[in-house]
Parts: sequence; C-alpha cells; structure tokens
Amino acid sequence: MLNYEFPPLGGGGGKQSMYLAREYAKKNDVYFLTAGYDTFGIVKKEGYTLHRLKTSRKSTLRCSIFEMLSFVNSVRKKIPEIVDKFKPEAIHVFFTLPTGLLVFHSKFKGIPYIVSVRGSDVPGHSPDRFKLIYKISKPIVIKIWKKAKKVVCNSEDLKKEVLGLCPNLDVEVISNGIDTEKFKPKKTKSDKTRLLYVGRVIPLKQIDLIIKGLTKLDKSVVLRIVGDGEQREELVILVNKLGLKDRVEFVGEVSYDEIEREYQKGDVYVQLSKVEGMSNTVLEAMSCGLPVITTNVGGVSSFVRDNGMILDDGEYWWKHFKKLDLEYMGKKSREIAERMGFEEMGKKYGELLNGV
Repeated sequence: MLNYEFPPLGGGGGKQSMYLAREYAKKNDVYFLTAGYDTFGIVKKEGYTLHRLKTSRKSTLRCSIFEMLSFVNSVRKKIPEIVDKFKPEAIHVFFTLPTGLLVFHSKFKGIPYIVSVRGSDVPGHSPDRFKLIYKISKPIVIKIWKKAKKVVCNSEDLKKEVLGLCPNLDVEVISNGIDTEKFKPKKTKSDKTRLLYVGRVIPLKQIDLIIKGLTKLDKSVVLRIVGDGEQREELVILVNKLGLKDRVEFVGEVSYDEIEREYQKGDVYVQLSKVEGMSNTVLEAMSCGLPVITTNVGGVSSFVRDNGMILDDGEYWWKHFKKLDLEYMGKKSREIAERMGFEEMGKKYGELLNGV
C-alpha cells in the first residue's frame, strides 16, 4: 500500500487507507509505505507493517507540490530494497497524484495495481487550488488510470468526473467507511444550539456562508469551527465585522486521536463545500448522532436522507436549519452510519484485490 498521507497527516484519504490496511491484514501480508511527521521508521500496526519515511513536509494539514514530490523521491529510493524483501503481488495506491507516479518505477513492472481516486487528484476537481497543476498533470493522470487493473472512486459523483476525462475506463465505486466504535453519540450539555464544522479552513469549503447565515438565527445558536487553513484569518475578520465574536469559536486543529470529542460537543453538522470526493467528516458527524446540513456534492444523497438537509445552494442554509427535528434526525444519522462500517468497505476491496 502506498499513500503520501497517513494520520496525523492529511484528511479523509489517509484515515480510510489506515483502516483499509487493517482490514486487508486479516487475510493478507500488508506493507504500507507512507510519510512520517514526528515519528519515522518501521512499526507493526494492527497486523500490518507501517513504514514512515522522512520527507520535507512541514504541516499535518497542508502539503505543497514540492513536499509531495519529496515523498515520491523518498519512496522511489526505498522501493528496490522493499520489493526484493517483501515481493509484493499487488499494489494499492491511494491518490492518483502524487502517489500514483510511483507505479512507473522499474521495480514495479509487471505487478498489478489498484488506484483509489479521492477527489483532489482528479484534474478539474478543485480548480481554485490546483488549476495550473491540473493542466500539466492531466495526461499523466489518465496514463496512471489506464495502466491500473482497477480504478476505485468513493462516490458516484466522483466516478462521473473520472469518466468525463477517460470515458472507457473501468471504474468501481466503494464508499468510505466509518469507525462507529470511535465515533459514537455522547452528548454534552449546553444551553446553546451548537453548529459544528470540521475540516480544512479553505475557500472551497464556503465556511463564510455558514458564518453569514448565523446572523439570521437566534443568538442561542453558536458555531464551532474545528480545523485550520489559509482562510482562517480572513474568516476571523468576517466574524468581527458581523459582530459574531461571542457566537463563533475557532478551535483550531485537533488530533485524530481526540477528534470524536469535538463531534460530541455539537448538535448539528454544517458543511457547504463546493466539491467533495466523499466527505469523511459528514460520515463521522452522522456516526456521532448529528443531523446534517450539506451541499449536494460527493454523493451525499446515498447517505443523507431523512437525517438532514441536502442543498443545491448553500447560501440560504439557515432557512433549512429552522426546519430540522434534531432529536429524530440525530437518531437516523446514527442508524445510517451503523450500516457503513469499515468491515463492509474492507470486504469489497478484498474481493477486488482477489480479482486483481
């Protein structure tokens, strides 16, 4: 397994690959190559070998193009030694770029591989962030997909994006899983109604719309923003300008080991992203028993039904908030989440692996 992100690095893609490695390891020998952050080297973890390499990465949430290439270069140097000792029969790549570049290594010649596409690695998916890179990388991305034994997307929406670039590709859809033991309801008391957002603080997430909508709601409704990113300072200025300093809390980055506590402090989860592959944070919020208000991206219609609201336009989310039955929808969120555990995801990937 290859992924340039693994907790505490990155977001949903790293978490999903971590849990999938555990499921794979129940029936297979698994060697997982990734980047380290504050720890490096080889350890045994939940039945598989985890190998963290040193790269130039400086942040857990953000990774520059140069840091991505640093990961590729570090792994490239290690591949000959690992292939000779481990002798892999199949390779599972998370993210077409940068990780997928490694499939061209001469030592991997003749070894079949699977690519898990996550969203940001699809040219055109996040034009606000990677417009120039997408233009340059598109031919390489398509070549990686075409050489793969199987390309896997985590939602039907993402599959459509991939097929829009490469129409005849054989694409499988396997939804993200949820750790329902880690993420479970445990309500904390409050005299406020607590809205919650968890994730990167970047323009793509349209957190400004959540803040602006707060002015339309009663003062007993407050917002907690968990995460960090390039837009934080701009959003702090917006909060002060709108006189919402006492109603909006910027929590900052929270480690994955403790993140479930943040969901358990919330009453409603709000995420108004422009695009998503398939949102891990929405699933985690649901598993903690929160109703959801979200935009219609990332295949949310397959798991947000009578447990929340799906919006085509996030600007007027606050109107829909007033219609929520919090207790009923919270219970429904948990019921849906309980049917989306990692065992099911592991079973589907396992069948795919056997076919490869």
